[in-house]
Amino acid sequence: MKIILMSATINIDLFHAYFDRTAKIIKVPGRLYPIQLEYHPVVDAERSKTEKLDPGPYIRILTIIDKKYPRSERGDVLVFMSGISEISSVVRAAQEYNEKVGGWIILSLHSTLSLEEQDKVFHYAPEGHRKLIVSTNIAETSVTIDGIRFVIDSGKVKEMSYDLSLRMSTLQEMWISKANAEQRKGRAGSY
Repeated sequence: MKIILMSATINIDLFHAYFDRTAKIIKVPGRLYPIQLEYHPVVDAERSKTEKLDPGPYIRILTIIDKKYPRSERGDVLVFMSGISEISSVVRAAQEYNEKVGGWIILSLHSTLSLEEQDKVFHYAPEGHRKLIVSTNIAETSVTIDGIRFVIDSGKVKEMSYDLSLRMSTLQEMWISKANAEQRKGRAGSY
């Protein structure tokens, strides 16, 4: 019997010691290109639960990408949003932007989509086009999408937590951890 352990974050020394150092280790580099970070502050970072998300900052970043990187260069965009409502807001604004400039294939990715709809994110964009994939944290670890060059991260996620005033568990938007941010950042760099 053979056991194969694969992970981007595995503690190699721990497992190697456990198997009496007889296990073979094969390292496969996961990043073909260096990752460059750019921070663009968002004014409405502390919006209330009733306020709608302003998709403007996300569209401005698409504008920067369009100006700075010709479409002849490969590279799709993955945007992390906290939930379906936020995804829908950015997708609508991106579709309006695309009607003006063209060249974008706008897709959403979340757990309530059909498998057929989810599968579209894995198709390569035609020559001269880029995919914009607006996703929940499902794209953080559950799937690997080839061709991602740019990651735009809202820094937020929706998770279940207990609300003392309501005396029940509710889905609440919260900031992600540094480890989550690193994981999301790592989705780029292998286009």
